[in-house]
Amino acid sequence: MRFHRPHICLALCIALALMLAACQGDPDRSKGGGTPPPDPTPDGTPTPASTHAAPPTTTPTPMRTPTTTATPMRTPTPPPAPTWTPTPTSTPTPTATPTPVPESPVPGETTLSSGGTHACALRTDGSAVCWGGIDRTQGVPGGNDRFTAISSGFDHTCALRADGSAVCWGGNDSGQSSPPESERVMAISSGGDHLWGSFTCALRFDGSPVCWGDDEYGQTSPPEGERFTALSNGAVHACALRPEGSLVCWGSGVAYSSGTPPAETERFVDIASGDGHTCALRADGSAVCWGNTSGLTPPEDERFASISAGGFHTCALRPDGSPACWGWGEHEFGESSPPEEERFVTISSGDGYTCALRADGSPVCWGGQASIPPAHERFTAVSNGTGHTCVLRLDGTPVCWGGLYWEAPDNERLASISSGLFHSCGLRADGSPVCWGDSSIYEETARVEHERFVSISTGLVHTCGLRPDGSSICWGVDSLFQVSPPEGERFATISSGSAHTCGLRSDGAPVCWGDDSLFQISPPEGERFATISSGSAHTCGLRSDDTPLCWGDNTLGQLSAPDDERFMAISAGIAHTCALRSDGAPVCWGDNKAGQSSAPEDERFTAVSAGLENTCALRADGSLVCWGGWTPPRGERFAVGG
Repeated sequence: MRFHRPHICLALCIALALMLAACQGDPDRSKGGGTPPPDPTPDGTPTPASTHAAPPTTTPTPMRTPTTTATPMRTPTPPPAPTWTPTPTSTPTPTATPTPVPESPVPGETTLSSGGTHACALRTDGSAVCWGGIDRTQGVPGGNDRFTAISSGFDHTCALRADGSAVCWGGNDSGQSSPPESERVMAISSGGDHLWGSFTCALRFDGSPVCWGDDEYGQTSPPEGERFTALSNGAVHACALRPEGSLVCWGSGVAYSSGTPPAETERFVDIASGDGHTCALRADGSAVCWGNTSGLTPPEDERFASISAGGFHTCALRPDGSPACWGWGEHEFGESSPPEEERFVTISSGDGYTCALRADGSPVCWGGQASIPPAHERFTAVSNGTGHTCVLRLDGTPVCWGGLYWEAPDNERLASISSGLFHSCGLRADGSPVCWGDSSIYEETARVEHERFVSISTGLVHTCGLRPDGSSICWGVDSLFQVSPPEGERFATISSGSAHTCGLRSDGAPVCWGDDSLFQISPPEGERFATISSGSAHTCGLRSDDTPLCWGDNTLGQLSAPDDERFMAISAGIAHTCALRSDGAPVCWGDNKAGQSSAPEDERFTAVSAGLENTCALRADGSLVCWGGWTPPRGERFAVGG
């Protein structure tokens, strides 16, 4: 899986452990379909696409960066490889007399950059804004710092000031965020991978490269004596263009010399390094990709103005601004499924997601947990799973997006919906269940197709339904007894968490079953609740007086509800909790590394659903608002490059 986040990894590990345990207990459970083939390569890191600079002359001009940002992803353990240089040409020796650099972003410079699990952009005044997860956005320079270009890598970001000095923040375990103080550069590109370290490369004003950070595979050792006009870092390699368009790459040869690399006589105008592959644009706009390019072949007969390589996907913009994407993400994480009818001026591919800027500078992201719902839609229900979101339109048709999701059946009309990890389920108007996703998880739904339910709730790898008489039945992986509700019990409502489920009796008394490793199924004795919500390893309920009470894991403060508050709805996520006051105002607490607990202050909602690293809520008119994950900041406008 292409995820670097601890909670995602934890969820996947839990799911794997549950399924393995189940398979050992019942050989038949290992039969049937499965998840899409696992990546043949380890986790990787997105890095910005080509960073262009004007060809060096006796008076060099500032860098010209294409309107894209390439982002690498996992590659197989890369063996060191010699530097590959197609047909060397003579290298001009320009005089290093840089012209003044503008004090704010200008056309042609990189103003949007998608990284491993975060994205950054520059406002029109040159200030930086970042969003995403795992603390990658911490340390963004504030105050009076203004930048002309920005580049996000796996776990760090670098930006250029007007005087050409570089500023970096985020991870620095390999020195990737420690640029040489005396250097002045006109282009910069952040790269790296969580397995092999991160690094940064830049172009001085004379076109010569300088790199810092991890050098295990020679990725920070560019060839000496070269001059370049464009530069793009991958996970463990970098590629650059000479003034006449010939290509030079260094670092691990796996990503740039495997597959079918271009002929040495080829000339290019744009370059984009992904994690395990590299793409380039010819002068006629045609694209070519090579390296670990399984599923990454560009569409035939297309012409593009810019290109950006991500983990296992690539996106490009046609001359009219319409986006085209290709790669594995088209059916897995949605990063290769851009919104229809949109036109952009900048596009940047990240690790399982893609972001782009409209002409007015407004950002749009898709894939992963970008949580961008279909435009102008109205919904009646929303459910956040572990990495994806599902909603119901006014006519009952389900729509899902994000990571770890499968297309919802378009021929169904549902009355309710619930999202898990690898699957989602809903109820038809007659109460019959329908599920979709990984067949190994939901195929057991067939044995309950004859059942009729009043509600349904999905966990990581199990599902529970509530019959009209209040009895419950569960199916899926039962390694922690999460599909074994107590016999003879009758409930008014049920809610499934990662590997546990809780129900409320008619008198409000809670009854829980399944995993109790963190006391998530051990509610305080004597309590009575009007509603209950099960999260990953914690559970929350609202008493009859609307006060909240939570129990279970409190590692990140997900149990620490604000004092003296009253709520009309509550939702427990993976490691955070959100609730709605009586006026519909949202309040969240717990994990906020991805902004999932930073609820909008001026909104009012009728329903809320907390997920992994994002939260979604419905307004009274049925419109959807999401925050956290890779959702761009609301209301922001950014400088438009190119």
